[in-house]
Amino acid sequence: MNEELNLLKERADRMGISYHPSIGVTSLKGKIAEHMGEEEEKAVIVKPGKRKETIPERNQRLRKEANVLVRIRLTNMNPAKKAWPGEIVSVSNSAIGCIKKFIPFNADAYHIPQVLLSVLQEKMFQTFYTVTVAGQKVKRSKLTKEFAIEILPFLTQDEMKELARKQAMNKPLEG
Repeated sequence: MNEELNLLKERADRMGISYHPSIGVTSLKGKIAEHMGEEEEKAVIVKPGKRKETIPERNQRLRKEANVLVRIRLTNMNPAKKAWPGEIVSVSNSAIGCIKKFIPFNADAYHIPQVLLSVLQEKMFQTFYTVTVAGQKVKRSKLTKEFAIEILPFLTQDEMKELARKQAMNKPLEG
């Protein structure tokens, strides 16, 4: 027992882990394991067939993937939000940070980040309906998709040129 503790203390010293002189074997093993777990987390993530990717590189890649724009037409199906012109949707985590955008309902076409599209596709609302059971009217509820989302194809070069021309015409003259 004493020999194992001495070996663990030597290992902790080499790793730069601080510990109390009267620490036990179990506690020291836990500190070493915790320290090794942190080092692994900071180090790398291995993808098959590719070079090792560091955590900041992974976060940058995930942020780039999350911000890819998708062209959609969004229709609100929730009667409680019928009068709303649109909704602010926000997504946040430690890898991609915070992505927030106002998304209008029933717009002809609108570009939103991919990560917001994923959130909108998962949104549900509770709706109630009445059924007759043994002569009694009973209210039941079910979850329904909150939005009808039509994913539109990307703009062609000609459509982008036409859109740029229209935007330039609507831009007020400066001066």
